[in-house]
Amino acid sequence: MNIFTVSLFGHREIDDLRQLNDQLFPIIKELIQTKAYVAFLIGRNGEFDEYAASVIKHVQKEVGKENNHITLVLPYTVADLEYYEKYYDSIIIPESLYGAHPKIAITLKNR
Repeated sequence: MNIFTVSLFGHREIDDLRQLNDQLFPIIKELIQTKAYVAFLIGRNGEFDEYAASVIKHVQKEVGKENNHITLVLPYTVADLEYYEKYYDSIIIPESLYGAHPKIAITLKNR
């Protein structure tokens, strides 16, 4: 299977949600409708990450999730992991981040 991977890691704050939605929603929808399979990798350390995940979920409700998957990429283990396990299709912490200091782990994860 040909998997098209999309990484979405962004800013802490969003100045204009409407503009972001107007730009991101059609891109996500087109990817899901035109690619055989889309694997979304997404962070959770800022407003963009959270909003992008909600846009993907919204598009999934509209067009289905048979050919796409959302993976939350974390820099380290978090306390409320059960919540995230219910929201995302899968969760990974890259092996290279085990033992990394939390302040540098986010930067390493984004790379």
